[in-house]
Amino acid sequence: MMKINSLNKINFIKSTDLLYAQRTGISKEDELFNNLTADFKLSKPFDYQIAFFKHNEIYHCFLAPVYKLKKSRFCFPEPLIFQALFDERFIEESDYCVLNLYDQTLYLYFYQEGKFINLKKIENFNPSNMDLFFKQNRFIELLKHYESKLLLYQDLDTIKHYFSSQIKCL
Repeated sequence: MMKINSLNKINFIKSTDLLYAQRTGISKEDELFNNLTADFKLSKPFDYQIAFFKHNEIYHCFLAPVYKLKKSRFCFPEPLIFQALFDERFIEESDYCVLNLYDQTLYLYFYQEGKFINLKKIENFNPSNMDLFFKQNRFIELLKHYESKLLLYQDLDTIKHYFSSQIKCL
């Protein structure tokens, strides 16, 4: 029987376990970490791990509780899955938005030229009143602003039905 070293696995941290923020002008990791933990009012900042990258002068920062990190060599924030899929040519669109639903929280991940550029978290998703939901959260405006094609990460039948019914009305 072949033994697999679990430390060589690659894991992703679900969006529900992440805190996300964008910062500009901060170049030192310690300063970035201190700034974020203060902004998020974390009482035990060293119970969190930071991951960040810089793109177009913006630092994209993810904080995750250490206890949520699996023991592995690599552990990435969930929104970066789709950038990797684009890099490997599994996603053909270069400007896209991925929808991911956890319970009643909808996460929107925006990408331009295949690179992650923003995350929007929309709480209290209510599929029974989609028109109101999309108007209140400026969802369509965000798609237009980022010139994004819509990709659904999970089977979101309500959203699929909403958009297909809207298209038929045009």
